[in-house]
Formats: sequence, C-alpha cells, structure tokens
Amino acid sequence: MTNRPGGSLSGNVFLIPYLGRVLLILLVFTAAGILGCFSQSPPPKNQVAGTQGANPVVQRPQLRQLLKSGGAQQVVDYCYPRWTKGELASEDLSLLGEALSRIDRLNEAIAAYRSIPETDSPATQSAMLALASIELQQGEWSAAETRLRKLLATGYQLSACRSRLQFLLVSSARRFEALPFQLNGIEQGEVDLETLLFLIGQDRNLEVSDQAANSSDPLVNLAHGAIASRDGKHAVALQAFRQVPQGHSGYLEAYARIGRVHANNRDLSLLAQWHKQAPANADQHPSVWIVRGTWCNAVGHPLWAARCYAEALLRQPNDRQACQQLSQTLRSLNESQVASFAKALTERAALLEELDDLSNLLFADQGNIARYEPVITNLEKLGRYWESRAWRYVLASMARTKSLASEPNEIGEAFGNGRMAGQQADPLRHPLVGQPVHLLLMPDFSDSSFLPPISNDSPVANKNRWDSVRFDNRATEQGIDFTYYTDE
Repeated sequence: MTNRPGGSLSGNVFLIPYLGRVLLILLVFTAAGILGCFSQSPPPKNQVAGTQGANPVVQRPQLRQLLKSGGAQQVVDYCYPRWTKGELASEDLSLLGEALSRIDRLNEAIAAYRSIPETDSPATQSAMLALASIELQQGEWSAAETRLRKLLATGYQLSACRSRLQFLLVSSARRFEALPFQLNGIEQGEVDLETLLFLIGQDRNLEVSDQAANSSDPLVNLAHGAIASRDGKHAVALQAFRQVPQGHSGYLEAYARIGRVHANNRDLSLLAQWHKQAPANADQHPSVWIVRGTWCNAVGHPLWAARCYAEALLRQPNDRQACQQLSQTLRSLNESQVASFAKALTERAALLEELDDLSNLLFADQGNIARYEPVITNLEKLGRYWESRAWRYVLASMARTKSLASEPNEIGEAFGNGRMAGQQADPLRHPLVGQPVHLLLMPDFSDSSFLPPISNDSPVANKNRWDSVRFDNRATEQGIDFTYYTDE
C-alpha cells in the first residue's frame, strides 16, 4: 500500500509536537480555572445567599424590583428552593414572605417570616409587623397580639402597631381594653368613621372573617362567644368562652362575659362558682362589677349593688348598662341624699341610649350626613369633646360645606401637629365626680359566705379619690401614654 503523507507513523512525527502543545495549553487553562475557584471574590453583600451555582445570580435589589413590578411568583420561584436549603439571609426571607403573601400563600408566608431571627433592627421590626398583619388575617390572633405588644414597647411605628392592636382587641370582643387605643388615636388626629362608630356602638358590629372563622385560637373563640351571646345563644357562648385558658390575655374578658351570662339567667349557684374562679385582675373590668351589682340586687343588697355599679362607671364612664342600673338602684333606695345623683345618671343613661340608637342607624346608612349632627350634639352633652370633634372632622370631609361642619381652622387646631388641642373632656363631666359615692357602702360580704368576696381597698373607698378622676384605665400597661378625663 502506498504511503500518503502523514498516513504512517513516520508521517505523524510532526503531529506529536502539535498535540503536546495543545495539551500543554489545556493544562495551563485548567490550572488557572482551579486556582480561580479558590481565589474567587465573594458575592456582593446584597446578593441573595446560595446562588453561586448554575442558576443565574439574582441580587436583592432585583428581587425588590420584581416585587414592585408584580413579579411575586418569580421571587418565590427563585427564593423558595434556597429557603428550604437554609441559604437565605434575613432580608431575603422578608422578601420571600412578602412575595408569598402577595400570591395568597399565607401560611407559607407566616412560616417564612417566623424563620427570621428577631432583632431590634428596623428591617426585622418591619417584617414582624407584616407577619402580625398576616396572623390577624389568618386567625392567629394570640400570636399577633404578642408580636404587636412587643413592637409597641419598642416604639416602632406606633400608629401602625396601635391601629392593628386596636383592631385585634375590638375583633376579639375586648372593647374595654381597646378604648384607650381608640381614644389615643383620636388624640393623635388619626380619625376614621369605623372607629367612631365602634366607640358609640355595642357588640352588634362584631364579626369574624371567613379566613379566621375556623381558627382554634382562644381569641377567635372569645369573639365567637361574644357573637353567640349577642344573638341569645347562651349555651354556645359559654362553651366558646370556656375555650380561653386561664393566664391567656383574653381570659379576663371571657371571665367577665361568663359572669354576664349567669347574671342574665339569674343563676346564683353558677355565679357562686364563677366568683370562686375570679382571676387576680378581676376588679379591673367594669363588666365584673356589673355582674357583682346584679348579684347584690338579686339577694336584696341594693346599697351594695349601687356601689358595684359605681365601680363599673369609674372604669368606664360611658357604659350604658352600668349607668342605667346605678340610676335605677339609687331611685329604689328613695334617699334624698342621692336623689340628684340618680337624676343625673338617668339623664346620662338616656343620652347613651340615644347614641346607641343613632349608631344603629349609621351602621345601616353611613353616608347620611344628616344623622351626624345629633351624634355630635349628644357627645358634647356627655362631655366627650374629643369624639365630637372627630365626628366634625369626618363630617367636614364628607360634606365639604361650612354650614354642616366646623370651620377649617377649628379642625386644624383640633388635629394639627399630631396632638389634640383646645377643649378636652371636662373632668367635672365624669358622671361620678362630685357625687356622694362615699355614701354607697363597699360590699365585704363577711357575713354571707355565698356572696362574692370583694376587697375593701377599692379606689372608690376613699372619698378623696373623686377629687381627681383620671380615665387612664389600663393605658400604661397597654403600652401607651394616655389620659382621657384629667384635672390638669
């Protein structure tokens, strides 16, 4: 066979040096690549952790931009696998939580947010506020309350935290605890019609969203119980209230409402058991004193009953039931020393009942501004000037006419600079200031073992207590600095 050039071994002598050069070049590049792996610069600080693989690198600003432009699903697709591998930093977990919430994967959003280590950084606090909002929506109210109170204690976004906590307290039928937050919001110029309607209304506006309705959270059970009680379903209400365990933040309200059910049923034996189970802070709640007053009346102690109703009014001066019961009980005593007191309370109870009727009409027809003026007039007669000014502000916003609302400069004075200015609630308008409450004996029940033990060291026991009535209730322990009725 004829040999062609390069066709034999002898013909490939020039190929061997060529291959050697190629291999040498490849070895050089390979070595450079290996060394490059060890000397590679770290990813930028804002780069999402754990993205140095084959998948394209996406940095944090790009993820934020994706969220802003509606690319929540893309953010989830990118971050979720890395989250399951533990590769996401706190900032990225926050982005993932927000993205999951935007596509309604709320339970996963909660899990993502909860995996963020809690610190005092603004970014973490912002994530915790977002988490609390989702927990509220999903019926995890107990966790949301704990989170919001922690944030409130740090001073982070006070307005946002206060509004969410106020919503939670109202939703879980804890109106008495919500009151300082609601009035403090008005003081700060944060006015909305829904809050004003809550302040003059009753439990009729309670409702639980469909998303939260199936939750087993104790606070959701408390709300279900309040709704059942409002609708006359007392057995259902009691069962729901008993789902709130002792030591829980909602236990005092559940305890008070259980007492109300027993008192309405005039079941003295169950009331006796109820009193034995009183929590240490039972005296704080006005409804507890109303139940005690009902008990005292039922067993023939109207003077003690009157004192109990007065205790309720001390804690909540606008409690319509306490006002009515106290005025009726004082009239039944037929004592000249308390006759004027009874008359003043009767008039106040009538105003409160009228307000309640107006709230019914406004709940059904909020756009009817002709009903706003009677509400304002009524509130001013009751000495509730902050609320009346807030109603004028809402009326001005809706009516846009000076004939139906306050002058603009008055609204600016009332709500300017973030604080309430001008006339505040007059301490002398508190229904108990200057009244002979000291004549109403504080029950001790020492000779009646079947009656509830009530301490004699109540703030009502000292006559001088009425020289300076302050409507502070539980505001301080709730985390806000707020006083409604004051003599300053």
